[in-house]
Amino acid sequence: MKKNLLSIFILAAVIANMILSAVMLFSIVPVLNRTNDFILKICSVLDLEIESPNANDFATVGVADRDTFTFADSIPINLKKAEGEKQSIYAVTTITITLNKKSADYATIQPLISSNEEIIKNYVMNEVSQYTKDELNDIQTKSYIKEIIVSKLRDYFGSDCIYDITLNYLFS
Repeated sequence: MKKNLLSIFILAAVIANMILSAVMLFSIVPVLNRTNDFILKICSVLDLEIESPNANDFATVGVADRDTFTFADSIPINLKKAEGEKQSIYAVTTITITLNKKSADYATIQPLISSNEEIIKNYVMNEVSQYTKDELNDIQTKSYIKEIIVSKLRDYFGSDCIYDITLNYLFS
């Protein structure tokens, strides 16, 4: 009788375990999956902000497939004053835009660069004027400014033909 009673007790424990496992499977696991998806979305957004959108572009575009356009005139930009500065500092900036020759829009965008020179200069002036001389000498700030300007130019022209912009500063 003891063996039979023990077998019934074990069978009841196994059935209770199976029921609780099924409840957990159908109630807790979907919630955990949604939480995991939410965390993955947050991580992907953070990765987009940390990584440069142009990081792999130059690895896939050969030197022969790049075309550069340098503006003949440099532009003076009044920089933001640092704390304690009394005199305005100007950055005389030269602009060079790099295009991808293999882009589908290259034939359309390339002639538009020179005809929209003033608009491009305006984008550069608006972005660079927000920084001080010391901030412009920082490599990370330079990269950030370039990414912002390239992004704005891509939006303006509606094309990803523009890959890079080079800004050279002379301070006065």
